[in-house]
Formats: sequence, structure tokens, C-alpha cells
Amino acid sequence: MIMRKTAILMAFALVFPAVLASAAEKAAKDPGEILFTTKTCVACHGSMGNKAILDYPNLAGQDPVYLFNQTQDITSGKRVASVDDSGHPRTQGMREIMHLTTTEELKQITTWLGSLEPDVKPVSKRKRRSKKKKAAVAAPQVDPKLVAAGKKLFKKKQCRVCHGKEGKKPLKAHSFLAGRKAIYMALQMKDIRGKVRTNGKTKTMLPFVKKLKDKDIEAITAYLSTLDRPTLKHMKRKKK
Repeated sequence: MIMRKTAILMAFALVFPAVLASAAEKAAKDPGEILFTTKTCVACHGSMGNKAILDYPNLAGQDPVYLFNQTQDITSGKRVASVDDSGHPRTQGMREIMHLTTTEELKQITTWLGSLEPDVKPVSKRKRRSKKKKAAVAAPQVDPKLVAAGKKLFKKKQCRVCHGKEGKKPLKAHSFLAGRKAIYMALQMKDIRGKVRTNGKTKTMLPFVKKLKDKDIEAITAYLSTLDRPTLKHMKRKKK
């Protein structure tokens, strides 16, 4: 609880100086980007929607229709979540500030997020900074056997029917899964399995996920987290 609150407070402390950016700087930015900062979305979801803190999701490059629908469901209370270590639903913090943002502003934010480059390099190619030497070092690797098992399960459990091959080409208004944070995806799968999260398209997913064990979910999300995927812009160009 203390760690989560501290992390969020530190994130907000970094946000406020950015909110005071000059008018000239703001004029050169997309309206969605400005709102993403001024409405403090950046505090939890990170710079350019790519560096989310704790178990929050990265949003850059995600399907904008899917993102917008989720913001509406969280605002209305249709989308809820399991509780964190403090005993509060994970969606509670976001819901409490959503009244500060209009529907039109949310459309601008989600459209902008969908246009961004998703920083989703495969785990094997990711780097992290060493606190001692301040040098880039290889990030911890995911167990290859776990990834292999997840790949088989993703195909066997027909996840690709809605989310596309390797989680890269979802049906309309469904989410991209390739390259997403394993911890976030696992939480969502467990919430859907436990009928905690019931909004949107989750009813169609329930028959598939309710039979999964925790170890299956761990394997599938580990596999998906190692994948790279093209941006939404790139995918649209390929279709032309």
C-alpha cells in the first residue's frame, strides 16, 4: 500500500512541472498529448504512454476504439477490477479522476495514444539501467520453456480468434496483446476468469479463460510479453 502510494505521488511530482510548459511548446503538440499530461494520465501510464508504473498498462499504440471504450466503462463503473494490496479496486484511482475529463477530451487522448509507437521490444532485446554503473544491461530473461508453453496454449485456447495471430491483429475494438506487460495481462485474465471484470467483450472470452489455471495464464502472458508488433499506423499502411 505504502509503496503504491509513494510511487504514484512521485509520478505526480514529476508531472506537474510538465503541466507548466510554455504556450509555444503546447501549440506544437497534439491536443491529445497535451491532455494526456494536463489530465495527469502520464502519472501512472508514463511518458508517451510507454512507461507505466507498477502494474498499470502501457497504452501507446493500442487500438484507440478499445481504449476509448475502456475509459467509458471505467467512468460508468461497468469495468471494475480486483483489489490491490491496499484493498482497493485497481480501477478506483482512475475512476475518481475521470470526471475531470470530457468525452471529447477522452477521444482526443485515445486517438493520440493509438497513433504512437508502442515501445514493445521483445524481452530478449530490452535493456535496463544498472543503478551502480548507470549502464545498460540485459533485462531479466523469461524462461524459454514457459514461453514455448505459452505459445502452444495461445493457439490451443483459440486466443488468436479475437486477438489475432501472435496477438498482433485483433478484431475491431479488441486489444493488441503482443508486447504488453505480463503482470497486467495476467491480472486482467484472472479478473475475467473470476467474473470480476465483465464489461465489453469479456463475455466472449470467459468460456476460454475459465478453464485456465494460474500456471497457464503465466505461460500465455510470458509468451505475449516477448513479442514485438508493428504500430497501428504501420499496419494501416500495409493494408493499402
